[in-house]
Amino acid sequence: MSTRDAIKRAFDEYFTGYRMSLPDECLNESAGEFEQNGWDVQYKFGSDYLECYATHRMTNDRLYRIYADGRVELMDSTTDGVLPDHDRNFSDEVRRRGYRG
Repeated sequence: MSTRDAIKRAFDEYFTGYRMSLPDECLNESAGEFEQNGWDVQYKFGSDYLECYATHRMTNDRLYRIYADGRVELMDSTTDGVLPDHDRNFSDEVRRRGYRG
């Protein structure tokens, strides 16, 4: 199994409760975006991980890293305005990483 196939399996298992899976066509791209069940996802592949910025109108924005070994790391998320300085810093970091935040 390839690294990207392992990442897809980890992504799909983690996000099954959100009714979201990584589309197969994403495996052939280094970066891109897709929409599924109200989620907007922007992603970039690293050598052994997938980083993705996920947004949904009903919940906080989130930045994840999904590794080929199955680990899923929530790197950060917004706080829905509870901590405005944190949210500003999060948005700055998302943009610094090249996502449209």
